[in-house]
Amino acid sequence: MTFLGYPFHIAAGTGLFVDVITTSVVVYVYLWKRRINLRIAVILGGEDLLEA
Repeated sequence: MTFLGYPFHIAAGTGLFVDVITTSVVVYVYLWKRRINLRIAVILGGEDLLEA
């Protein structure tokens, strides 16, 4: 099975890679502009990690 000529695992991996890069840039910019309450972010992020 292929997607636009690429094997499925390559297409899915590339999509996940783009998601990670985009999210990392957004988090960096928000931290740089001091738009994130780190206390709440750690609480919610830690909670999500425990539930995953």
